Amino acid sequence: MVKLLRKLALASGWLLLCVRALSAQVLFSLDVDGYIHSWIVRGPFPVRQPEDIHVDFLTALGGESAVLGWNEVDSVHWGSPVQQSKNFWQGVITEGIVLSFHRFLQPAEFGVAYAAVWLRSPRRQSAVLKVGSDDGVQIWLNGKKIHENPVYRSWEPDADEIPVQLKAGDNFLLAKVSQGRGGWQLSVRLCSSDGEPLRGVRVLLPGNLTSQIKLQAIRKSLRLRLEARYSDKKPVLVAVLRYSPVLQDLPWDLRLKGAIYRGNRKILDNVLRFSWNATKPVHFVRPVPAPEKPGIYELKPRLELNGNSVDLEGILFFW
Repeated sequence: MVKLLRKLALASGWLLLCVRALSAQVLFSLDVDGYIHSWIVRGPFPVRQPEDIHVDFLTALGGESAVLGWNEVDSVHWGSPVQQSKNFWQGVITEGIVLSFHRFLQPAEFGVAYAAVWLRSPRRQSAVLKVGSDDGVQIWLNGKKIHENPVYRSWEPDADEIPVQLKAGDNFLLAKVSQGRGGWQLSVRLCSSDGEPLRGVRVLLPGNLTSQIKLQAIRKSLRLRLEARYSDKKPVLVAVLRYSPVLQDLPWDLRLKGAIYRGNRKILDNVLRFSWNATKPVHFVRPVPAPEKPGIYELKPRLELNGNSVDLEGILFFW
C-alpha cells in the first residue's frame, strides 16, 4: 500500500505529504547489557514435518531475503496481543530479556514465527549478535542469511555468537524461530568484538505508540529497591531508583509516586515523589518515611507519563 501511494505521490505534492504522515516510527534503546526488548512479530505458521522449517512464509512481502524498510510496512498492531498475526506484524515489548512467542501466538506447537527490527547504527562497525532460542533459529541481516541452527533445545542466553557488519544507518534484522512443544523463545543482544554491550545503536520500529504502551516499555528500564541504612545510629528507610532511557525523543517528564500498605490498608501516602525528564538516565537515593510500628509492609509504586499511569510491582519489606 505504501509503495502504491509513493508512486501516486510523484504526481501530487499533497499526496506526498500524506505518505509522510502515514509513516511513523519509534526509537528504542538497547538495554545496559545490549539486549533488544522491542520487536515486530508475525505468525504462527504451521510446520507439519521437519523440512517445513525451511519454507519461506514471507513470499507475499518479497521473501525472507527481502530487505524491508521500516516505512514499507503497511501497519503494525500495538496493544493487546493478537494470537493469529500471519497477515500483519504486531509490536511486542518483552518481559525481561526474552521474547516469548508462546505467550501471545496460538497455536504454540509445531510452527515457526518471525521477529524483526531495524538497527540504526551511527557508523559502519563490526558487532557480534549473541542469540538464544527455543527451538531452532535462522537469522538474516540486510537480506543475507547469516546464521542457521536447526536444533531442538531449551533457551539459554548467548547460545550462538554471530560476527556481523552493521552499515551506517538502518539495518534490517529478521529472525525465524521454530517450535516443537514447550517453550518458544528468542533473545538477541549486540556486543562489540571484545564482548562488551554495543553502544550507540538504536532499535527502530514502525507505528504509533500510545502513552500507555510507552509506559509499559519504560517500566522495564526502571530499577527500584528499598534499603535500610543508618543515620546518627538510627535506621532510615531509603529508596534507590535507577533509570536508563529506553525510548528516544520522549519529551515528557516521568513521575514515580508510591504509598506504603500493611495488608490492604494504606499506612503512608506519597512516600515517593520522583520526577525527571524521560530522555535522561537518573540515579536517585532518597529517604522514605518509615512506618512507626514494626511489621511487614508493602511499597506500591505508580509510574505516570503524560496523564497516564501504570502500577509497578510492589516491594515487600520488614520494618
